[in-house]
Amino acid sequence: MLPCANLDLSRVDSPAYVIDLAALEQNLQTLAHAQAAAGCTILLALKGFATWATFPLVGKYLNGVAASGPDEARLGKEELGKQVHTYCPAFDERSLRDSIRYSDHVVFNSPSQLDRFRAIIEDLLRRAKAPVAVAEPDRKRIVCAVSRGQVGVTVTVVPKAV
Repeated sequence: MLPCANLDLSRVDSPAYVIDLAALEQNLQTLAHAQAAAGCTILLALKGFATWATFPLVGKYLNGVAASGPDEARLGKEELGKQVHTYCPAFDERSLRDSIRYSDHVVFNSPSQLDRFRAIIEDLLRRAKAPVAVAEPDRKRIVCAVSRGQVGVTVTVVPKAV
């Protein structure tokens, strides 16, 4: 990859994606500063930017990715190798199982969605060799199974807006 300032656009086939790595890095530095100042984690939203050729640079500044299903979760896990948070408003059983394989955190959009997949989650809790947490903040209940030394999955239900 070349910096865009040195790129002869007449030699680039069309269509093509051209990414200015210097501008990308400047943006990533801004995000890293915001992360540190706010004490939060900023994730790369793969729905908006999934150019895995830039992941070595992205990984220097961000802690992981936000995925919207199993394919993005797999991409994030295999190509960036950091945290993968997955949210899908319309999981089906297969996409949920596939997403869990690659995710560190899975978010459901309602208690009814969590209830629909409770058997899968309970099976995950029974077979857990790594930490698993199920948080239901609007029901004031947290169910956890923890095993030391490995990264696991957290499942969260987003409470309804007040």
